[in-house]
Amino acid sequence: PDRITHPISALVESTKTIAQGNYEVPVTSDSNDELGLLVRDVDSMRVSIRDLTENLKEQERLKHEMEVARRIQTSLLPIISESVHPDLDIAADMLPADEVGGDFYDVTLDRTGTLWFAIGDVSGHGVTPGLIMMMAQTVHATVTNNLECDARSVVVKINEILYMNVHERLGEKHFMTFTALKYLG
Repeated sequence: PDRITHPISALVESTKTIAQGNYEVPVTSDSNDELGLLVRDVDSMRVSIRDLTENLKEQERLKHEMEVARRIQTSLLPIISESVHPDLDIAADMLPADEVGGDFYDVTLDRTGTLWFAIGDVSGHGVTPGLIMMMAQTVHATVTNNLECDARSVVVKINEILYMNVHERLGEKHFMTFTALKYLG
């Protein structure tokens, strides 16, 4: 009887430990009978539960990071007021997908008060296209706010910098369609 009750008591204690959320304590048995097989199956379930729990935690962490990335992406888009430019009524809206992506637009005034429009899209979805879009937005804002240039020069400069960063530094092969317009009246 002790040969049966002791392993059963140990198995009961192990299942209580698992039920409390501790998946790190192995469930073991030296027996090769049906009780030993049951113990090995319980241990196999413990490992599966541990792995699933870790996977769920990782998925939750990634989901939170994607929400932060999506919030950062949309915060970079301009807030367009009715008084952006006296010649034009301008409105824009972006409805982000579930994933972060490389969609981009900007409406801004340069240091001389000249109105600029930009729109672009990076190939693919995910964090990398979102980061490439942020690079493009940063270059566009920096060039138009600090240099006297035409739209062609802005696109050429963005292309040069993005190529260097994306292709040469990151080793990625994303493509970005980008257009810049300078409103001259």
